This record gives sequence, C-alpha cells and structure tokens, in this order.
Amino acid sequence: MKIQFKTILLIILLGLASFLHSQQLTHRVYGVEDGFINVEINNLIFSQSREMLTFSTGYLSIFDGYTVENIRLDTLPLNTAPSSEAILITDSGRLLVMNEHHQIFISDTSFRKFEKVESELEADWITTSFKKYYQTVFIFNTKNECAVFDEASLKFKKQDQFPFRKELELFDKNLIEFSVTDNIVFLGYKTEETRKQAVFIDSMHYPVEIDIDEENKIDFLTKLEDQVLIYDESENDFYIKNGFDSIPLELSMPDRDNNYFKEIYYDTESKKIILGLWKRAFSNKIYWVEIDSLLNSKYLGYIPNEKLSRSAYIEFFRENNLWYGSHHGLLRYDPRIIFFDSDDPLIPEDLHSFGEDESGNIWFGGYYSDLAYYDGLKMIKDSERKYGVLPGRYNNDAGELFFNNELPGGIIKLSTDSIVQKFYRLNGEETNFLGYYFKDLSNGHIAFGVHDSCLSIGNYIDEEFEIDKIVNQRQGLNLKNVLTIEEDDLGRIWMGRHSKGVAIYDPVADSAYTYLVDAKTPGTFGAISIARDARSNFWFGTSDGLYLFESPELFDPAKDDFFKATRKISLPNGDNSLVTFIQQIDNYIVFGNKTAVSFIPLDKWYQDEENTPIYQLYYGEDIQGGGSEQNMIFQDSKGYLWIGSQLGASRIDIRNFTFDDSKCKIEIKGIKNGKKYLELEKNKVVYLPTDNRNVIIRFSPDRNKFLLKNVFFDYALINEIGDTLVSEIYDQEGLLEMNYLAPGEYTLEITARKYGVFMDHIEIEIHAPYAFLENPGVRFLGIILTVGILLLFVYSRSRLQKRVLKRDLELVQLQQQNDNLHLQSIISSFNPHFINNSLHWVQSRYRKDHEMVKVIGRLSENIRYMLMSTRSGKAYHSLEDEMQLVVNYLAIQLIRFDNSFEFIGPSKKELEKYHSILLPIMQLQIHIENAIEHGLRNRIESSFVEIKILEEKDFIKLLIIDDGCGRIKAKELISRGTQTGTKMLKELHVMFNHNKNNEFKIKGWYEDLIYEDEKGQKYGTRKNILIPKKFTYEI
Repeated sequence: MKIQFKTILLIILLGLASFLHSQQLTHRVYGVEDGFINVEINNLIFSQSREMLTFSTGYLSIFDGYTVENIRLDTLPLNTAPSSEAILITDSGRLLVMNEHHQIFISDTSFRKFEKVESELEADWITTSFKKYYQTVFIFNTKNECAVFDEASLKFKKQDQFPFRKELELFDKNLIEFSVTDNIVFLGYKTEETRKQAVFIDSMHYPVEIDIDEENKIDFLTKLEDQVLIYDESENDFYIKNGFDSIPLELSMPDRDNNYFKEIYYDTESKKIILGLWKRAFSNKIYWVEIDSLLNSKYLGYIPNEKLSRSAYIEFFRENNLWYGSHHGLLRYDPRIIFFDSDDPLIPEDLHSFGEDESGNIWFGGYYSDLAYYDGLKMIKDSERKYGVLPGRYNNDAGELFFNNELPGGIIKLSTDSIVQKFYRLNGEETNFLGYYFKDLSNGHIAFGVHDSCLSIGNYIDEEFEIDKIVNQRQGLNLKNVLTIEEDDLGRIWMGRHSKGVAIYDPVADSAYTYLVDAKTPGTFGAISIARDARSNFWFGTSDGLYLFESPELFDPAKDDFFKATRKISLPNGDNSLVTFIQQIDNYIVFGNKTAVSFIPLDKWYQDEENTPIYQLYYGEDIQGGGSEQNMIFQDSKGYLWIGSQLGASRIDIRNFTFDDSKCKIEIKGIKNGKKYLELEKNKVVYLPTDNRNVIIRFSPDRNKFLLKNVFFDYALINEIGDTLVSEIYDQEGLLEMNYLAPGEYTLEITARKYGVFMDHIEIEIHAPYAFLENPGVRFLGIILTVGILLLFVYSRSRLQKRVLKRDLELVQLQQQNDNLHLQSIISSFNPHFINNSLHWVQSRYRKDHEMVKVIGRLSENIRYMLMSTRSGKAYHSLEDEMQLVVNYLAIQLIRFDNSFEFIGPSKKELEKYHSILLPIMQLQIHIENAIEHGLRNRIESSFVEIKILEEKDFIKLLIIDDGCGRIKAKELISRGTQTGTKMLKELHVMFNHNKNNEFKIKGWYEDLIYEDEKGQKYGTRKNILIPKKFTYEI
C-alpha cells in the first residue's frame, strides 16, 4: 500500500558512501524477451484474478507470470495511457481508467473492451485519480463536491451525503489534498490563517487533527494503529505523534543523515511499514527500511540505480514483492532475499566460502581474491593481501571462524581485529596440507577433508589444528580428495567426491570401503555434498542429481550394494545437474544445483512423499546468481539462510518466507488461427477452418497470484492413429505452434505440475476438416470420373480390336485364376507349425554346432511364444514373459557379437516384486534390439546394455540404457532401420491409452548422449518408459 504525498524535492549533491553498494534486493526484470512489446511501463495494477495489467506508450499489457498479451491502445476508446494512478479495479473485477483528458472509461472483465463513463461532477478535480472508501469509489473537485461511481448506470453521480462530509464542510473550498488507503482518509486543507492542517479519519470516522506550522514541514502522514507517523522534510526526521506527544523514530540503516524519504508502504496483515529513502538527485537508488508495530527498524537493502527512472514508476506491494514500472520494463523486487553481487568492488571475486564470526559478522572469501565482512549494514573489505580461500568453514565452541586457505596453505582465523594464518599440524609439525571440508564428530574430534591425504581426524587444541589420524588407501579409502563428510548413528564416517564416488570409514575396524563411479555402470555416482536429516537419513548431492539413503545405520558395507540402497529423487524442473550443496535448515532439506535452490519440507515429505512439493527458487527468475557453489550454505545466528552462487551470495529470510502452495488449473489463454482467435467449446473441442489449418495454442496456470514461474507442463499432440507429432516435458513456455495440420482428428494432452505436485490434466480435441478438393469422397469421385473418361476413350478407340483381343484376354484371365489358386495353396500350407518344425530340423541337422543349436533353440522359443500370443489375440503380457523374450534375443546377439558386450538386467527378486505388471508385447525387446543394432554396433568402445526397473508414484519406470554411439550419431551414420517395431509400439500405446478408464497413460521418451568420455565426446542413450500401475489393456 502506498501513501501518496506532494512535496518539492531539494537537490542535495552528496557523496555516496561505498558500503551502500553491497546489499541489494533480489530483482527480476520482465521485458521484450518475456513478451512485452513496449518496456516503458507508465502504470500498473493487479486484477482480481491476480494478473498484472500494465500501461505503456501505445499498449495495455496483461501479464500472468507466463505469457503477455499486448493490446494496442489505439484499438480501444481510451486511445492514450492513463495518467499516473488514474486506474482502479472495481469490486466486479472491471478496470476503471481515467486518461489525460479527464475522460473516464470502464472495461469488461477480460480488459479487452472499454466503454465511456459519464460524470455529474464538474471538472477541476483535485487529482486525476480515483479514491476507494469501503467499496465506494469517489472523485472530488476543488469545490468540496463529491461524486460516487454507480457501476449499474456507468456514471459518477453527485452525492450530497457521504461518510466524511462533516469534515469537508470545515474546509470552506480550500481542500488541497485527498487520499484513501486501507479505508483511512487523509484530508489536507488551508485555513484562513493560511496554516496547513491535516485530518485522519479511521474506520470509525474518528478525526485526528494535526497543526502544521507555516514552514510546511510535514510531507506525509500515515496512521499506525492508534498513532500517526510523520515525516519532517526540513529536518529529515521521522517521528510518531500520539496525542500531544512527538516521539523521534530512529532508523537502522547506513548513512541515515544523507538519505531522504521517498516511498512508504503499509502491510495491514503484518502491521509493518516499509520506508524507501534515497539521495535525491545524486542517485535514484532507493534504500528500504522495515518498521514493525513496536517501532523497531531493520535495514533491508536497496534497488539498483540502473533499473529505475524518476518519472516512470508506480509501485505495488503484493505477496511480499515490490512491483515497479520503469523505462526498462516491469520490475519485481523481493525484500526477503538480499543479494551480494560479485561484480560489486566490495565483494570478493570467485566466492568460495562464507561464514559468521563470534561477533555476528558475515565473512566472504574468494579464490585468489580478497576477504570482506558484512556487519549488517555495510561491507568492509580487507585489501591488504590476496587469499586462496577454498570451500569449507569451521566454527569452534567459542564461535571463532576459520577458512581453508591455499595461499600459502593451511587455515586462516578471521576476526575484525586480525586475520591469523595457521597450518594443519601432524605429529607436532606444521604441514602444507590443503583442506576442503570440516566436520565436528560425535566423539568431540574433527574430521578434515584434505587434499591428497583423503580423510584426516584431529582436534583444535591450544589454537592449533592437530591431526591424529590419516585415513587413505591403506584402509581402503580411494577418493584421494574428500570434498564432503557426514557421520551416521554408528559413528561411521561417510565421504564423497563427485568425480570419484562415495566412501565409508569405520573407526572401530579402522577400515574403509569405496564405491567408485563407473561410466559403464549406470546408477553409480560420486557425491560432492552430504546432509543428515533429523531422522538420521542421508541426502547425497551427486553428479547425477539428488539421492536419498534411508537408514544408513543398517547398511553393512561388507554385504550390501551401496548404489542399490539409494534412490534418486526427481526434481520438479527435471534437472539432474550436480547438487553442489545440501543441508537441513529448520524443517527443510535445502540443496542447490546449476538451475535452482530447492527446499523439501521434511515433515510433509515423510508423511506423503508423492504429494509433497519440492519448492524451488530458480536462478535468474526468483533468485540472482548463476548456479550454486560447492558447499556454500549455512544459517546464521539470526536465522537467515545464506547460499553462495557463481555470481555472488544471497541471504534469505527463510523463517518469514512464504512458498506458493496455491492450487491451479490449466487455462487456455488463446487459440489463434491466422489472425483470428478461435473459441474453445465447453467440451474442450476446437474446430479449424478449411482454408487455414495453422494453429497457435497458448496455455498457462490460472490465478497465478504470486506471478511466479513455478508450474511445468508436459504436453503431447497426438493424431488419430496414435502418432505423437509434438511432445514436450518440463515446458514453461506454454505454447504449441503448428504451421500446418493435415486434415484429421488430433488430441492435445497437457499435464501441469507445481513444484512437482500434480495440479491438472486436460485434453483438447482439434478437428482439422478436409477442404473440398481434399475430401476423400470428392477425390474418389474425381478418380472415378477420370478413369471413366479414359475407359470411354479407350473403348471408342479399341472397339474394332476388342473381338480379336477378347480370346487372348480370356486365356490370360484363366491363367491368372490358376496362379492365384496355386499361390493360395502354398500360403495355406506355409503355416506356423511348418516354421517351427523347420527350425527343429535345422537344429537336428547341425547338432555338432553347439552355438547354432543354441541360436535356433532361442529363436524357436520366441517364435513359438509370439505365435501363441497371436492366436490368443492378446497384444500384452507380463513383465516376466517380456523379459524371457529379451533374454532369448540377447542370447542370440551375444553369440552373434562374440560376447563383446554385457547385459545387465533386473534380479529375480525384482521380477517377482513386479510379477503383476502387464505391458505391451515386445515393449522391451524392440528397444533392446535398437540399442544393439544402432547404438552398440556403431561404437567400438561400447560394452553394455541394461534394463532397470524403478518405482515412480503411479508408474513403473523401465529404463533401457546403453553406452552406444547415441541416437544423433546413429542418424549421422544413417543407422535407423525401418522403424517398423517402434511404429508398431506407438500404435499399441495409442490404442491402449485411448481407453477412457485409464487415468494415467503409457509414455515413453529418449535421453541422448548421457555419458561423456575423457576427450569430451558424448555417447549413450537412455530410453524411459512409464507403465501405469493401474491400467487396462482393453481396446
């Protein structure tokens, strides 16, 4: 909420202290790339459905967080953009607009049609704006006359009686200011003595009158519960007026004396005021201070200079965000997230670590860069020397802070008084060890991740880090460098390195086990971050995304397979990049990768994993930075969450942070055909015209009240025979564009998920009719007529020859009939029994060739099974039967290729677990065949093909993985085959999915080039198949 005020700003040229540049509010700029045609935003307002309406020169733009619709103003009767703040949303959701000529218009609820509104009030209004008081919209003129908007008649009607008429009568035509905010009225006027006065009227219509001296000192007033907050510009002071008492208000912010009031917002829910201050002409930066109901102040940060202009911004405070219009586009600022930009000269470059010292200062350290600390108001930099700060920080029991340091090695102790260089000590002697990680152990010792020496264990004694134990290859630890450390309930130490693997060390047995990454073995990974949650479960940040390891205390390294004991967690945006940091913060597991910082609420997760959102703050969208940095996460003593990225550090007020838990549906924003918009029927059907079959369909979430891009869409366009023409997963553009659709029937299937939780699924039927000449009936008639004409022509030309040819024709026909009968006889005798027997005959003929016997035996089994299935009329069978087909086929191929590759398949236990799962026939065998024929054959180094079975919510996920050349390379080598098998599978999927009783559908997609060798060459393919757990195969 903004309180309007009028003031003449004094231009004060003051130097800007350098420390003010460090702490800025996180912001996002919406411009041309987001769909805005004109980025010079002059005015903005929220609709009731939470869309943002913006006015720029020539355009009204409607923004829902995903898409922007731009409407030319010259196509609307208002013609020009409204003057500042002359817009208002009525209770019925319509837009009331006053243009620069004092003409008033009102829109429909779609904001695409406007009509003029008349007024009984003469012009010479106080301000060209509307005021709303208890659902009533007013306008006033300088004669103290009032008009109230009557939406039924679309007219402002003159009113003699209104709630604050009594106060207006005191003004004697000298009303100079009128504003309403949250049903609190402010009236400014002049008396005969020319003394300015003000009256506040609260919801009970109780006036609070304040005298103002002749020097015009008061610039604004706002009501704070039963008190009045006043700003005195001449003294640049804030004070609270309570009756006759005036109490000065001290603001906690840097360089307070040189910053003057500019903006004010009042949050009625939290009872907090947010003040904006600036240095006037010298800088357009606005510095923000929060004041709570107890009059305590807190400095939030600033808005960068280059993002604002003096004349082109209107502000809104909604859902904890500040919204601005500017010459650069629509701006959103989040005061809960403060960003420290590495481009700032006071922030060390190449941030590698940060932490809090015993005095509450936050230290920043860069790699071969500087050190600096933030005291809550300003950044102070130590530029005396460069440091090689490495990831990892440590606080001892006294709260003292330490960083690992590569220049010259060892550790540095940080405080505002001094920076002390220390070294790791082994057997009482200083070493040149370089550390990457610290971890306090339950026995009081400290575990260090050390370069080349793997794991070191010691203590902090007499202000020195003494190493007592080194664990390396002698005990079985083969990571070389340890980048992360965690301890389980048994006191065993877990370690990781993302390029190598994961290891466990048992101090009691003094032995370690290392589980190494194997490029040839899918499902293996290395860890760069590990977190233990409140339930003692482990979360691994790996080179392949996020993994969960439950009950690590039950794991026996001598018997159990570590990689099979973990399971991968799918992220809402589908990102499988390296998870560089992870830690439990309050009730969240917080982790970061190259695209986002994610939050898993543990209480909900362990109760209902399937329906628990994984909240994400996306880099470049919700949070600034370019990807998360290694192990740069911690929570300070005030509860703030600090995370590090490649472009700087962010401080998140996590305890006052609200994530978007609202539900949403998929809304079709428009269906465009050429220059026309088509209507979507109630039964979700759209009909294309015969003369133009291009179509553009836009869709987005409805009622996106936060205007966040946190919903992802999976969509597919399928034709009537089941071919998928377009398919996208994890889409956020919300746009399907087809330049041409052939005549036929199509289905567009769209599924929406917010933070990974299912929101909605819709299916739209698209009918593309035949044009007259395209119609099969018309074409057939044309062919008949053409053939008829030709036959008539031939008949007329050959009538004399017909008798001569008749006898020859009869002979030819007789011969053809005999040939057909003979062919039919051969086909009838060429039955499946003959094929099977023939194979048995070949098998007996070559008994001495054991490999040939094996090949034919396997082939015979598959043929016999396929023929039995064909006779039964079923095109589906059990997963176990499908695996038998695969095993038989692979037995042949292994002989064929001289065992040059390995098959890795599910265990008997896994097959028994999923024995009730049915799937289309040849579902796995065809893809295995493609993997071998087009993948493994075309890469010399290829070594395996694998089938994995995973469980994923309502689906069984089947993975066919190979380390062949990849699909792209296969296409380049023209190795694609006839694709008959895959086409057959697609047809089966379409027939089965068409059953309306199937809530979930069979889906499949490829991931290409999933591995990378030492030379940077990518290879390998992963075929993903989702089989619903509940599915009927009835056609």
